Amino acid sequence: MGKGKERIQWRNQIINFIAIVVGVYVAFYLTNQKLENDKGALEQQYIQSMLEDLKTDEQQLTESTDTLLYYRNMLASLTKHIYSGEIPVDSLSEMIQALYVYLPFIPRNNTYQTLVASGSIDIIKDFTLRQQIVELYHQHYGAIAVVDRLNEQQRVWLINPYLIRTIQYGNLGRILNIQTLWSSSEFSNMVTTCYYSINLKYEYDKSALEKCRVLRNRLEQL
Repeated sequence: MGKGKERIQWRNQIINFIAIVVGVYVAFYLTNQKLENDKGALEQQYIQSMLEDLKTDEQQLTESTDTLLYYRNMLASLTKHIYSGEIPVDSLSEMIQALYVYLPFIPRNNTYQTLVASGSIDIIKDFTLRQQIVELYHQHYGAIAVVDRLNEQQRVWLINPYLIRTIQYGNLGRILNIQTLWSSSEFSNMVTTCYYSINLKYEYDKSALEKCRVLRNRLEQL
């Protein structure tokens, strides 16, 4: 009788042990499942927030590229007129206005900065999507920031002082010293400098706009 009771006790202990192991495994699985679900929900929150950021950026970049393209063409035309020696009768005021154009890009990058600062960029599970995000914000937006700083310095220290010092305005914004400007090599150099600056800015904004659209379209499909 004692041996039978001993076998029953061992059987109960084995059953209890298995129950404990299964219970621990189930608890561990449920905990991991909850963590994964929480990560998935958090990823979706970041994606939706970034999507709103990108819509704002896309609108700003669309407006800036349209404006930059228009004034770039104005400066290209102004350059041709200067080097040909011909003073344009039409659109002269718009051509001169192009010399003053400065359109810095201010991205709405709060979501991306939060991801980077918190070290949570890997919350975006898709590796190629993560690459696209980093490429846009770090590479393209970063390049625009560099160009904008250079253009700002050039404008503050070179272009604006020259324009204020050189161009003489009369009534209704009429330029009084057109003949003098057209015969000045300094003026032609300044126009050329402005053309290349605005063209560089246009190319970088255009490239970022294309990448921004691609990323927005992909996020909208998730």
